[in-house]
Amino acid sequence: MRRRLAVLADQAGYGPDEPIVAGLQYGGRPPVLLARGSTPDGEPLGATTLAYTASLAKQMTAACAAQAARQGELDLESPLSHLLPRLPAWADAVRLRHLVHHTAGLPADARIDALLGRDTDRTTEGVIQALARFPAPDREPGAEYAYSNAGYVCLAAVLERALGRPLPDLARSRLFTPLAMGRTRYWAGPGPAPPGAAPLVPPRPAPLSLGDGGVWSTAADLLRWGRALNADELGISALV
Repeated sequence: MRRRLAVLADQAGYGPDEPIVAGLQYGGRPPVLLARGSTPDGEPLGATTLAYTASLAKQMTAACAAQAARQGELDLESPLSHLLPRLPAWADAVRLRHLVHHTAGLPADARIDALLGRDTDRTTEGVIQALARFPAPDREPGAEYAYSNAGYVCLAAVLERALGRPLPDLARSRLFTPLAMGRTRYWAGPGPAPPGAAPLVPPRPAPLSLGDGGVWSTAADLLRWGRALNADELGISALV
């Protein structure tokens, strides 16, 4: 398995000198880890290195939404405008399920990033303020698939408003604690990284928006997350 993992890393484009932590696990066998390189602070990378997971956070945001829908706390057929009323009138046609499945037709990331500014940290508030400046979506909601970070920022904000709790608290109580993912967390700042994490390069502007990103985790915790999804331990596979 270790050789297979090294081959997969090579096929993914990682060179022998590039930093990487990856893991494989089959059934109940112990996990096999591949760790190369060190953090910018010189610490060797390993299974417990806390690092930014980028868009893997969308899986966890979608899981929170699916749990809330299953428990009757969130209606995925509701218009986005009901829970984010400061968005323009086009949000009336966007359903929450469109956000989950990247079919909301929201403005492309490049257009939103241009409004945020190259030297400004990416935050939930900044993304929603940028969306509020668009008079119309890029395409009709539900018409086609278009990967959207902004859609998952909106989904996270909707969850917080509907359930009355910050997303980091929701995820900790509903996902991370039940699954024994003790080092995994959402992080919205103000610093660019949570305490004890591998630093970002460069540290600013920092990815501090929640929903599309914002999760910091370890290889060990992510293997645990993968096992939970494969076994449908959260009971949400049919909803996501």
